[in-house]
Amino acid sequence: MYKKRSSIEVIASILEACKKGDIKKTRIMFITNLNPRSFYRYIEILKSKGFISLNTDNKYELTPKGYDYLNRANEYLEIKRKLQILKRELDFNGQN
Repeated sequence: MYKKRSSIEVIASILEACKKGDIKKTRIMFITNLNPRSFYRYIEILKSKGFISLNTDNKYELTPKGYDYLNRANEYLEIKRKLQILKRELDFNGQN
């Protein structure tokens, strides 16, 4: 079943793609599975917040502020994943 990603998950995937170094917009869209409309909406937010920058070759790079946000987002997503697992276990045990 397909589950819609949260904004934090989408942003983390974009930042993760930019972490690898110089990357073009088409490659980011492919890696993150975003359509152009969504991509441009998120990319403008990330640029305005200073998480990514566009270099002279028109490639995106992760800034130090972006690294910090990515680390925090990954911590949050890991905690969220663990809580979902715990909730499923509790829901399952409650049915017995």
